[in-house]
Amino acid sequence: MRKKNPINIPYPNIARYNPSVEHGLTSRQVQGNTEAGLINVTSDKASKTAGQIVCSNLFTYFNLIFFLLAGVLVYEGSYNNLTFLGVVFANTIVGIVQELKAKRVLDKLQLVAAPESIVIRDGKEIRLPSEELVLDDIVLLTAGNQVCADCVVCDGELTVNESLVTGEADEIKKAVGDTLLSGSFVVSGKAYVRLDKVGDDSFAAQLSVGAKQIKKRQQPGMMRSLTCLIQIIGVIIIPFAAMMFWNQYHVIGLTERVSVENTAAAIIGMIPEGLYLLTSVALMASTIRLAKQNTLVHDMKCIETLARVDVICVDKTGTITQPQMEVRKIIPLYPLKPAQISLASVMMIGIPSFFLALEPNTDLVHGKFLRNVLFRALPAALTSVILVEWSLLFADAFQIPTELASTVAFFLYAIAAYLMLFRVCKPMTAWHGILFGAMGALFLAAVFLIPEWFHIVPLNYGCALILSALLLLSFPIDHTLQRAFLWLESCMPGGKRVINGSDRKENPHA
Repeated sequence: MRKKNPINIPYPNIARYNPSVEHGLTSRQVQGNTEAGLINVTSDKASKTAGQIVCSNLFTYFNLIFFLLAGVLVYEGSYNNLTFLGVVFANTIVGIVQELKAKRVLDKLQLVAAPESIVIRDGKEIRLPSEELVLDDIVLLTAGNQVCADCVVCDGELTVNESLVTGEADEIKKAVGDTLLSGSFVVSGKAYVRLDKVGDDSFAAQLSVGAKQIKKRQQPGMMRSLTCLIQIIGVIIIPFAAMMFWNQYHVIGLTERVSVENTAAAIIGMIPEGLYLLTSVALMASTIRLAKQNTLVHDMKCIETLARVDVICVDKTGTITQPQMEVRKIIPLYPLKPAQISLASVMMIGIPSFFLALEPNTDLVHGKFLRNVLFRALPAALTSVILVEWSLLFADAFQIPTELASTVAFFLYAIAAYLMLFRVCKPMTAWHGILFGAMGALFLAAVFLIPEWFHIVPLNYGCALILSALLLLSFPIDHTLQRAFLWLESCMPGGKRVINGSDRKENPHA
């Protein structure tokens, strides 16, 4: 007899069966439930497909900017200026690999591992795969069996262990009318049970979906700041790039290719692609370390959240100006080429950051991410701007050709980045010293072995003197700016104070 069961809330609009334990469901009833989709099969809707993972990491605003720049450079035939794409591809690959690894592990997450069950149908006991069971089936459970779906005891008694789904290790007795949770194990006893929730509606399936599901939550400080920075820069560079190309091509009268290269170089210099890659590498390294501690990272953004945690609270189971001005002469303000910027960025930022990010760091994260980055990067950036602009003024005063001026500016830009690398390598351990020296050696090797790739020309005597003088000034300028920013940081809320030339955490009791 078919009738509704008013107690079962998960299926309010579906007629339910209440078969006897001796007869179970009929073949016709089983067919009806199967056609209605009321079978004990779990879907994998919460997990992203491999294609979705690739698309979400490839088609980002960050990549869009660089792909557009690359497309313009390819159109102009400036292939040797595409070296910046290495950072883009590396950053994308890191994200894809991590998500695919997490997906592979999560797809294996399965609380219920009961391949077969004994079911009563048409008055007979038959053994069927658990995926072929339907709602309201009568199933026989004995010691050692795992509950394959949420069910209600109809006859008999059981002692079950629900630690896999609830965290409680105690053995619990179940009598007629009691509910059994899918994923539980029968310790002793024998009982006939009626399947009350099957497939995605079962307790174990809901737990698995919750573990696999990616919720759209607010990003942590570091990722939110980086995303906001890229969005702001992305808006600014559109009119900036248009105005710069117009100035280079129509005002100064440079060729179309040179105008495109100069504009691309300026735009690439505005985008912190090295910082983005460094962040991805650091998160990837943290994920690997956590994996060695048997901890699965579902989303790399959670690493920053964990870095700001010093106490974890769990329960006992661990669930948890005049108008007459006129232009006399135009001085180029950005003489660097994209390939030159890429070389310096890779040797002084990209490769060192990769290895340094792999080192263990147990220090608790303090302050705001973007402020911390700016206060440590701005001294070297301002040093680079000051030195490069001075070199351009010298080039204008002494009528130095553009190629020579560009080479001088490139070496000044590189030395400022190298000074930054020196600070980052502190304390200068043996490994840090090797890394610091190796990057300098690789940079010089690239400059002297394949200079044409990076638009480097031999310097004459006058340019060599200018370069030497500005290189000697780079050290005091960088040191002065570094001290100024340390002092400024100490004056800000939550900052650090400078004591005897070093920065120490503020101690309210000192």
